[in-house]
Amino acid sequence: MSARLYVEGGGDRREQQAPLRQAFATLLDKAGFRRPRAPAIVCAGSRNQAFREFSNALKAHGDAALLLVDAEDAVDGTPWDHVRRRDGWVRPDSASDDQLHLMVQMMENWFLCDRSMLAGYFGSGFGERHLPGAEHDVESLNKQRVAEGLRMSTRSSQKREYGKGAHSADLLARLDPERLRRAAPHFDKLLAALSARLPQGNR
Repeated sequence: MSARLYVEGGGDRREQQAPLRQAFATLLDKAGFRRPRAPAIVCAGSRNQAFREFSNALKAHGDAALLLVDAEDAVDGTPWDHVRRRDGWVRPDSASDDQLHLMVQMMENWFLCDRSMLAGYFGSGFGERHLPGAEHDVESLNKQRVAEGLRMSTRSSQKREYGKGAHSADLLARLDPERLRRAAPHFDKLLAALSARLPQGNR
């Protein structure tokens, strides 16, 4: 059985979720998870809904189910420790340590690992100087600084000010997974967890 990745985001309706689901599929394809190795991707809307769908999926899919949500804050300790303190989530009895994964501190942090990609996407008027931190260490950046940096850097660009619904799926699909893996250790852990769930003979 291939892995099933339950992801926060995409909105509440299936037609809203399709672009984000395809963007994750594209990113993981570039990371080497092509059919039949590719995980099934389920965009679940809110983080609480993603947790509920993952918890229900454990009954049918067991260890093959993985959950990916925004951390929303700096992470201290394991992902399960983090969501217990922040969200009050209790790890299901059947869930292992490597079934929960975090976008630290949120998906938009990932985009800052490749500023030339952002500049090319947003076009003339993009102001890279407004982006915080460094490309090689995106997980240390406070999410408010990231949000403000994206807003300021894009407000005069050809594509206008960054909007999650308008731009996030496009940007996610354009990321280089190797570059992201080096800049975001939690993404590297997600790839390792997916690799561990490949059918024997496909690893």
